[in-house]
Amino acid sequence: LFCQVLGTLLGSGTPLKYALERAAAMYPPEAETTLFEAVQSLGAEESLTNTLAKTGLLPPVALQMLAVGEETGALALLAEKAAEFLRFQAEAQVEAELTSG
Repeated sequence: LFCQVLGTLLGSGTPLKYALERAAAMYPPEAETTLFEAVQSLGAEESLTNTLAKTGLLPPVALQMLAVGEETGALALLAEKAAEFLRFQAEAQVEAELTSG
């Protein structure tokens, strides 16, 4: 849900830090605090992807997709694509568990 909210907000022109804060609110309180602190420490010297990676809250594939978006200037689009991929992956995992047991 984080990637979906981030992509939607960025796509509508919301500033990055505000979009990240709103997306962080999709997590439970403890994780939200971790993401919020990471967002507050975000600076020009470190990439968004590296900052998010330090939280340990996003899977590697999402981080890779966000990194591509950050590098190409298509962060909103790649955040939405990451959300689609993660949703598909979760649905496939649930389907596999339901059919195996």
